[in-house]
Amino acid sequence: LKNRRTIRNFDPEFAISKEQLKEIVNALQISPTGRNLQGVDYIVITNKDKIKEISKVAYDAFPKEVKAGFDARRSKYAVKDPIACDATTVILAVKNERAGNYAGIDTGIGIMSAIVAAQEFKIDSMCLGCIVSPKVEELLGLKEGSLVIGLALGKVKGKPILDRKEIKTAVT
Repeated sequence: LKNRRTIRNFDPEFAISKEQLKEIVNALQISPTGRNLQGVDYIVITNKDKIKEISKVAYDAFPKEVKAGFDARRSKYAVKDPIACDATTVILAVKNERAGNYAGIDTGIGIMSAIVAAQEFKIDSMCLGCIVSPKVEELLGLKEGSLVIGLALGKVKGKPILDRKEIKTAVT
């Protein structure tokens, strides 16, 4: 885990194999959940056009000053899509009818499990909190407030462009 970093320059031509994706999704499904409610479902998207559409809707929902930060990604990371950064697979975590007070925690555990599983295949990742919006939920036909987070998966394009990570958390 010490070597895992967020990737923002994915190879748009890389495709995760069905077998690898099945293992990553399995890691989501077997992750522990509060009271075993399993209150989060996952939507796996490998259709590049759908990923672009989700990214556009998420981007368009931001105010101008937030868009500027995403626009900077285009040149800094040499990507066309500043939201999913050209990832070819996106997994969405969506609260279901069993979601309770633990849904956010369960999602975090599940997403981290998927990240670790992806790393075993040398597949890179980036969490997508920026796609959580009523507009994206509307696009996907989801209940408002049900989209928890997204996870972009793929292979780094060329050399990873890593931002410096400063540890800010305290441990007492």
